[in-house]
Amino acid sequence: MKSLIKNITTVLLISLAFTGVELVQATAQTDSNSVEKINNDKEVLFNQMEKAFVYGLSSDVDGVLESSFHQIIVFKATYSEFDSEDVKTALNNLAQNADTHFIRYRAVLTLALMKNQDRFGSDLTPLANMKDKDDAFHFLNERLNADRYTAN
Repeated sequence: MKSLIKNITTVLLISLAFTGVELVQATAQTDSNSVEKINNDKEVLFNQMEKAFVYGLSSDVDGVLESSFHQIIVFKATYSEFDSEDVKTALNNLAQNADTHFIRYRAVLTLALMKNQDRFGSDLTPLANMKDKDDAFHFLNERLNADRYTAN
């Protein structure tokens, strides 16, 4: 019962944090003259998202971890300037110590995007618009491995 309550609480907290993304986007559209306000809002948003991501990545539920990976990918594609050592540390920990290879590999892909965004190409707009997490991971995998294959 405690585990179920913990899982539900985790999902609700992550969902509430992602609502902040929409708030900043709406603010940016309606108040485009106030660059300072937008930058302050982004800083607040980045801090909130960092906490939500680290919390989500601390879960022992695979579904919560996958959702967190996907949300980090979409957020990073939307806000390329987002950078968090705490998120990278949590991802690195999962990449090395997660129980399943599936979670480890998805953590590796997400970490690779956080560390080396340029390696995935200059246009990450498709990632920001992907609702299916499997498509997002497939996109990252293809971009990551694109330069590894050669033709004879």
